[in-house]
Amino acid sequence: MKQKKKEKKVNNEFKKKINITSIIIFFMFLICYIILLVSIFRLNMLPSKIMFIVILLSIVLLSIFSFLIFKKKIKWKIKVVCDIILVLFTIGFLFANHYIVHTIDFLNDITNNKEEIVNYYVLALKSSNINGKEDLNNKKIAYVSGLGDNDEAIEKLQDEIKFNMVKSNSIISLANSLLAKENELILLASYHKEMLSEEIENFDESIKIVYEFSIKKISKVEANETNVIKDSFNVFLSGIDTYGDIGSISRSDVNMLVTINPQTYQILLTSIPRDYYVPLSCANGAMDKLTHAGIYGVDCSIGTLENLFDTKINYYMRVNFSSLINIVDVLGGVSVYSDYTF
Repeated sequence: MKQKKKEKKVNNEFKKKINITSIIIFFMFLICYIILLVSIFRLNMLPSKIMFIVILLSIVLLSIFSFLIFKKKIKWKIKVVCDIILVLFTIGFLFANHYIVHTIDFLNDITNNKEEIVNYYVLALKSSNINGKEDLNNKKIAYVSGLGDNDEAIEKLQDEIKFNMVKSNSIISLANSLLAKENELILLASYHKEMLSEEIENFDESIKIVYEFSIKKISKVEANETNVIKDSFNVFLSGIDTYGDIGSISRSDVNMLVTINPQTYQILLTSIPRDYYVPLSCANGAMDKLTHAGIYGVDCSIGTLENLFDTKINYYMRVNFSSLINIVDVLGGVSVYSDYTF
């Protein structure tokens, strides 16, 4: 008799421990689920219909588990099975929340980072005996005033060295003055140097970079917010021809408009040739290659395409060679086997 009472007592204590454990596990599951739900709402990428289904299924799931956990007459073996399922769900929720939070942080980084970096060069002829920053003091440096960020670049350079400024009328005349030895040094933005490399034969072979620096500026582009769950919207995809920092300003060689209709689940991709001759929005309608709009900043590319297609671009995304490599690597990479060297 005493043995039976002892076994019953042990059994009751065992069941009590299981009940307490089950309740703790359930509340851990509930907390993780609520955190995950909040993260999904913050991400704001699921259509309202899917969100409604998710919430409905969640209510049903929570009702079933709460009944099985809190009902005292349920067999302890069933509760143990429920505990195992809840633990697995909780682990899954933690992993899902981890990746959603990282996705939100990633989207915030690429949407809130409005810094653009403009690289500048002080150039001389290859035959010049000027080879570094220390040789620039008290020299004359020619530049084009009022063009792009040239004036800001001159101000930054003046903080570092003492020199005399010489103003030129245009980029072409500036380059020709260097080649003709009329000016010993000139200041050029990296994108203007690239343009001159296309325009003037053997330009790169004739000059050398004496000093290199960069300036930062804040992009003026603001998102045209819209309800991406209900309304169609446009995304500008710009591919710039540089490696390294995505904030660097350079030519936009890939220009695509991605039109997304969330109601019909359709995506229209419109690719615009890089050399399309168009009026630039940032140059009072002056005609130029579309790729050159990128050297004035992404706002110039967006404004030019908005005028060209008579539409509004809601958002933009910019990639370069480095980010393309990183994207491919994240997706699993591409193995290339070639019998020839690259």
